[in-house]
Amino acid sequence: MNDHARLCNLYDPLFLNHALRNMPLLTTVELGLKKPVHDLWWDASPHGIPWSTVESVLSVPQLQRFALRFYRLAPWLSPGEQIQLQAPSPGLTALEYCLNRRDSRFDSEDQALALILRTFRTTLRKLDLPIELALIEPLRSLEWPALQELRFHGEPNTDDARFSLSDNMPLLHTLDLALSVSSGYTPTPLWLPTTSRPGDFPCQDLQQLVIAFPCVTDALWACLPPTLHELSLVCYPHTNLGTDLESLSDLDWGQTIPRASGLLKVLRMCDLPTLRVLGVAYIEDDDERHLLRLIGTRFSTLEELVIVRYAHERRGSNQAIASAEDPTEALVCPPGLRIVSLHMDLPDCPRPSRRRVRGRRRSEYCPYEIENFKEQTLDVAADRLARTLPASATTVRFLLPRYDGMDWLEYGIVRSDQERRAVRLP
Repeated sequence: MNDHARLCNLYDPLFLNHALRNMPLLTTVELGLKKPVHDLWWDASPHGIPWSTVESVLSVPQLQRFALRFYRLAPWLSPGEQIQLQAPSPGLTALEYCLNRRDSRFDSEDQALALILRTFRTTLRKLDLPIELALIEPLRSLEWPALQELRFHGEPNTDDARFSLSDNMPLLHTLDLALSVSSGYTPTPLWLPTTSRPGDFPCQDLQQLVIAFPCVTDALWACLPPTLHELSLVCYPHTNLGTDLESLSDLDWGQTIPRASGLLKVLRMCDLPTLRVLGVAYIEDDDERHLLRLIGTRFSTLEELVIVRYAHERRGSNQAIASAEDPTEALVCPPGLRIVSLHMDLPDCPRPSRRRVRGRRRSEYCPYEIENFKEQTLDVAADRLARTLPASATTVRFLLPRYDGMDWLEYGIVRSDQERRAVRLP
């Protein structure tokens, strides 16, 4: 047992290793908490898992997936303890290390992570890491011949927390950068090509690309491969939605959202003949209607479309219906579109009240206002969309304001001989 007050003593390494080895069909091990420790009222200090515990898990022969959530990895070592893996599992294919943010660094944690990545780089197919590890040495300098899915999460708080594509992950088909950002963050290019030829793009099998806050001048857009099926440029997190630009400026990520004109330039550069899922988030400007027309004409194979739109300025309530109609009237729908998910930042969208809970800002919404918004605005908008969407459409969804995340209000499209209408689903 370790003697450090901040290292978890719940998992005895010898017992854990022995127990796991006697479960030959068990291939996945997850250690962690349901929520980050800084959200727990009784303690805000970093808590960690001892290296001996992690080593005992990574030494189980049948292990294929290991996840460590909201614990720091070996932030301190016991006296005489060394970072080493004497008998690593031969078949580890998925590794997840989940943290909300990595505010402090520990030398032993960096050593442990580097050792794990070097040891399993030839077998790992799925990797999910905090964005602060984007420039860790094994990721940058070593070959990753089996890696297919790479996900980064968290909030980049230093210049080192930046990821750029290179040619050491030839089989990569999923790149997910669903990051949250803080004030002053400036998106940077993911790819800095040495030539302008699309064939030089390093991930020719890329199928899914998620970038929460895209750089509109990135050379990446003109060189995306035709294999790409899903492109998501939706900001994250989708919270505090009844906003205009003044409110957005109060949010850490508000001013990082691209304008419609910027996204228009991005999508004009994309040549994606098999794209099935597209998600965009933007602040409206004079090019919004051009953007919405382009989506349907340029990406005719779309089956699912997500649009998160923020108004440039707050309009009066008399303009609510016009504001609701403008974006959808301009939208050109591909013939095979099945699911449409929208947030249009309507003027009568409920506004939150804000208060601080344990030092953190929290937005709260009136349930009565939310219900009125559903009945008087969203039900009407869903009905109108049901009549204008192509025959292939089955579902319309609207993003509801919620203090702790996002919630989609879903409608099914019902057809009869006379008309099509939207029915709110439970």
